[in-house]
Amino acid sequence: MRKETAIFLAGFILTLLACGGGPPLKPTPEHLLTGTEQIRKGNTFYQKGCFKLAMDHFSRAHELYAASDQLDGVAMSFNNMGTVYRAKGDFESALAFFEKAREIYGDLGDVAGVRQSLANKSAVLIDTGRYEQAEAVIREASEISSGEGGRPFIPIMSNRGVLLTRKKDYAGAEKVLREALAALDPDNVSEKATVCHALGRLMLETKRPNEAIVFYQSALAADRTAGYYRGMADDLRGMGRAHLESGNRGAAVKSWERGVKIYALIKLPEEVKKTMEDMKAAVQGTGIDIGITELFVSRWLEGKVYEKPCED
Repeated sequence: MRKETAIFLAGFILTLLACGGGPPLKPTPEHLLTGTEQIRKGNTFYQKGCFKLAMDHFSRAHELYAASDQLDGVAMSFNNMGTVYRAKGDFESALAFFEKAREIYGDLGDVAGVRQSLANKSAVLIDTGRYEQAEAVIREASEISSGEGGRPFIPIMSNRGVLLTRKKDYAGAEKVLREALAALDPDNVSEKATVCHALGRLMLETKRPNEAIVFYQSALAADRTAGYYRGMADDLRGMGRAHLESGNRGAAVKSWERGVKIYALIKLPEEVKKTMEDMKAAVQGTGIDIGITELFVSRWLEGKVYEKPCED
């Protein structure tokens, strides 16, 4: 399951000026802005797959929010820290942070925050195969009124689609994911990538590789716009599998060549290993030379890189 399903709640406090020629509003005090800057930096590093630096910045944000008693910021930082724990595979810590974020948002009466925390929690429960618990959390989040004119909450719809796919209720999964796709805000590229990737996976599960390719291409374009490196690599991995199942081994190898480079640059050796194994198994008879790709992947995994995305 894609890790960015646990979407951040990173808002930014802006200094506002009054309209119509009136006097300017008082600027936000500096001490109320410093935590938000740390959240922004943490989000940037998370998007690149730099989880240690992301956690460092989210932890700093938490300290700054706690010191200035900004409970909404504390909850936001907990949500983001939980997302990093999830990405690193520390699922119990992720659950604890999401639950604490939910508690604080509940005390504040922040409905959007509660729903996002529940969405994040349900994603972890799906990751760990606790499907009944995930269903209960999804149901709880779905019953919360959005206050947005009944607009669907895409993260929960996406999670439900992934859960139904895992439970092999393919018809139910397709229904909810296509509804989510239709309800998307076209400007929210992260949500679009998540839904399209989930649909790509569903198409593979239901033996429709050509349709899977189209959805993975849409997810890739959205992740590229968002700058989400891990997402792009995962999209290319899924696309390669779809090409392979459609009988086009050459296209599969080329997709995996692109994806494995990203995995190597963001230091995900297990994903590199799996992708290289698939690539080597498929390349025979295609006429494609993967030697150059192997060379750079090996160099990058050893740390021999000029551009270092995970340096602050």
